Amino acid sequence: MAKCLSTGPAGQAAAALAATFLLVAGCNGKVASENAAHADAPEMAVAQTPAERQGAAQGNAKAELDLTDQTSLGAAEAACKSGDPNAFFDAFIRSKAVQKKYTASSIEYVLLQADSSVNRWDEVKAADYDAFPIVMEDYYRKSAQPLRPGGDEHVAIELNQGQNEAFVVEWTRVIYDGKSSGGDDLGTAYTLDGKPYKPGEPTTDGKLFFKAVGDCWQLSTDTRNHRIYTSK
Repeated sequence: MAKCLSTGPAGQAAAALAATFLLVAGCNGKVASENAAHADAPEMAVAQTPAERQGAAQGNAKAELDLTDQTSLGAAEAACKSGDPNAFFDAFIRSKAVQKKYTASSIEYVLLQADSSVNRWDEVKAADYDAFPIVMEDYYRKSAQPLRPGGDEHVAIELNQGQNEAFVVEWTRVIYDGKSSGGDDLGTAYTLDGKPYKPGEPTTDGKLFFKAVGDCWQLSTDTRNHRIYTSK
């Protein structure tokens, strides 16, 4: 520490002024140093409980869902509670999030020959299954893998539920002739070979089997029929 000596009033005044200056400078330096130390120190992290971490993760996942997914998940859950397979299937078509939630861990993917014998049978993990054949556009079911590029290819379905609560959806690619009587009517449906579509006929494009699981359903089998379209 520096020592200041004075020999008179003037010297004493000068010494007092110098001491005051050193004191202020020293204090300011100390405060600045402490502020710098606080600025450089990382903020202490607040530990989250497992429940808080789970809630945050669920909140982030929900935020990533768009409105269609959120609405469709709600519709699917309501359909499960009411036992309505038609409403459930509509929600399933509309949303990838619903498909992810209500698909079995593995899918039986079956390709049939013309005589209905099995041509190929694969067990596909749900994460690798990307062949679901139907999408919803506005209020219309359409083909997710159209065979006629540029064509307005729709899908007609027949849903049947068994006594064990499982249900199967038979689906067929169709083209409407556009001769509508008004409203949402698209006219008469024709299969891709130009024949009028008739519900109940065996010439469908495939079947989707939903097994009963708990109080709802899961897609478990995707069967494709052998189809050769002779005309466009």
